[in-house]
This record gives sequence, C-alpha cells and structure tokens, in this order.
Amino acid sequence: MGTSLLLYVPAANGGSWGTYTCASPTSGSTWYQVGRVGTTTVAGYIYAGAVNLSTVAGSTSRSGAATWYCSSSSPCTPGYSAGGLWAAAGPGLQVGSWFGRTVTVSSGSTSVQVTLIDVCSCGGGAVLVDLYASAFSQLAPLSTGVINVTASW
Repeated sequence: MGTSLLLYVPAANGGSWGTYTCASPTSGSTWYQVGRVGTTTVAGYIYAGAVNLSTVAGSTSRSGAATWYCSSSSPCTPGYSAGGLWAAAGPGLQVGSWFGRTVTVSSGSTSVQVTLIDVCSCGGGAVLVDLYASAFSQLAPLSTGVINVTASW
C-alpha cells in the first residue's frame, strides 16, 4: 500500500515532476521509496520534503528553502557582480529552460524578482533557491540565513 505524492525524480530517473505511488517514509525522515514512475518500477529513494510544486492559472510555483551567497565573505558567480538580483537554482527550479529565467521569490508579503544564473548544489538538494545577498536582504536580514519562500514564473 502506498501514498500518492507529488515528487521530483532525479535526472537519472527522468528528471521530472509527477505524481508517484510511494511507500511510507522511513521513520523520522522525509525520504520516500518510489515504487512506480508511470509504468516503470524505480529503485531507490527521492527527497520529497523540501520542495512542493503547484500550477495555478498557467503560472508555475515551487515552495522551499532559500539561502544566500555573494557577499564580502562569500564568492559570487563568475561574471555576475555583487549587488545584482541574481540567484542559483536548486533542483526544484532546474526544469525546462531554467537558465536565465526571471522568477519572483516571495516570503510572506515581500517579493523580489531574480534571474537564475547558476546551479545551487547546496543543502544536499534541499534548497530551492540560493539568492545573491542583495536579493535575500530584500526579503529578510542576512543574519536569518534560511527562509521559506515561494518562487513563481
């Protein structure tokens, strides 16, 4: 008996969002064992807790954690100077033609538009978006470190 969940399958197994039948999570975790992707049985586990997908009236949004980089204590993406409204995309945003996409990142009632210019491999894939410090600071103080956000386009 499984649970139907909306999950991201890693690139090795098709790299797409979809509804999959999954076994219950292992005790104390948010990892789910995938039983089937369509008609194909997939072995292994995928992470389901950090990013959620929704589609509303033609726009797409994903929710998850946002972190920051690119300050006096953290290097920037080469070719993109500090102070810009740039971001690195976590796995949940790396769909379709994502590079160069402008997304609106919202936390509570505050939003900032950023352009995706890099891959975020931080947080073991659990981070939705790694914002430049200049963009993060429009949503929360840098000292906060990690915030919950929704990214939409």
